[in-house]
Amino acid sequence: MTKPLLKVNWYDPCDAAAGLLTVIVMPLTYSIAYGLIAGLGTYLVCFSAFFILEKFGIEKPTFGPPEPIVKEAPALEGKELVEDAEASEEAEVSEEAEATEEPVADKA
Repeated sequence: MTKPLLKVNWYDPCDAAAGLLTVIVMPLTYSIAYGLIAGLGTYLVCFSAFFILEKFGIEKPTFGPPEPIVKEAPALEGKELVEDAEASEEAEVSEEAEATEEPVADKA
């Protein structure tokens, strides 16, 4: 029942206020109609207020999504890092040797 709330633009103050009031008023009044009236009325008042304020040079506040959380890689001990680096260097050297080997023509 609450899955459509994911589609609400919670970063816009008018949409957020209307959505929140709709969700709160419906169960408190036991009426879907009163919830919709509250949400639509709130959106109309909020949108009108910001429309009038824009005429005076005051912009509607906008909020963006929060910055994504970047998880750090687990810390490895220095010994493991050295072993991994040595193994990768050996693999690179062997690949280069295989690539540079040219077939030798038989001189007979």
